[in-house]
Amino acid sequence: SIAGVAVGIMVMIIVLSVMGGFSRTMRERIRGVQSDIVVRSLSHDLVFIDPDDYAAELRKIPNVTGCAPRLEYLVWMTNPLYPQVGDRPIRESMRFPDFLLVGIDPKQEKGTGDLAEYFAKGEPGKLDSTTFQTAEGQFPVLVVGSEIARYPVPKVSLHTARQGATLPMWLVKEFQIRGWFKSGMAEYDSKILFAPIEGVQRLLRFTAGPDEPMIPYANVLAVGVNDYTKNAAGVREEILKALHAKKACLDEKRHEYGRCGNFIIRTWE
Repeated sequence: SIAGVAVGIMVMIIVLSVMGGFSRTMRERIRGVQSDIVVRSLSHDLVFIDPDDYAAELRKIPNVTGCAPRLEYLVWMTNPLYPQVGDRPIRESMRFPDFLLVGIDPKQEKGTGDLAEYFAKGEPGKLDSTTFQTAEGQFPVLVVGSEIARYPVPKVSLHTARQGATLPMWLVKEFQIRGWFKSGMAEYDSKILFAPIEGVQRLLRFTAGPDEPMIPYANVLAVGVNDYTKNAAGVREEILKALHAKKACLDEKRHEYGRCGNFIIRTWE
C-alpha cells in the first residue's frame, strides 16, 4: 500500500512538472517572437505613418523596456531557380503557400522580445544593423524560419496583394534568403520571414515613385515590459492614454476593450 501511494504521488509530480515546464516554455517562445504587448492596426491594410514617433512616445512609459515598429503582411514565396520553396517541394508548398512577412528595424528591437536569441541559434547568428545589409544592386535580405530553409538562396520572389486607391494591386518583389532563425515553435519556424522594414515598404509600394524614398508606414508596435505579471495591465492602460493623447479617438468607451481609433492593444495572451 505504501509503495502504491508513493508511485502514484511520484507519477502525479512528474506529470505536473512536465506539463508546467511545457507551458512555461510555450509562453516564453510566444512572447519572444510577439513581445509582451502588441499594438496593432485593426487590419493589415490599415497602416499608420510615422511609426518611429509612436515608438518613441511609448518608450517613455514607465516599465516599458523597448518598443519597435513592424510591418507585417501575408505573402506567397516562389523560387524561380528550383522547383521548391526553401526545403519544401513545390507540391507541398502549393498546399501551404502563405508566409507571414515581418519587416523590422534591428536597431529598435532591443528590449521587445527574444528575437536576438532566436537569430543567434541560426545563421548568420546575429540580429544587428549588419544583418540585413546588402551591397548596391543586391536583392533585399530575408532571414527565414529554420523549417523553411537552412541554406542561402540567391533569389526568391514574394507575391502579395493590397488595395490600391481604386483597384487591388498585385505586388511582386525579389529577395535573397541569407540565413535562418530558430524559435523552437514550429508554427513560427515554418511560417515567418523577417526582412528589413524598408524592403517590405518597397514590396507594398509605399513610395511616391520607383526611385523615391519609402513612406515610413507600419501596422504593428511591439512593446516589451520589465515585469509582465506585475506591470502588463498598467502599461496597457498607459499605452491607450498615450495613443489617445497623440490622436484622440471618437469613443473612449472602447478603451475598455483595448481599442483606440484604428489601434487595438493586446497583451501576448
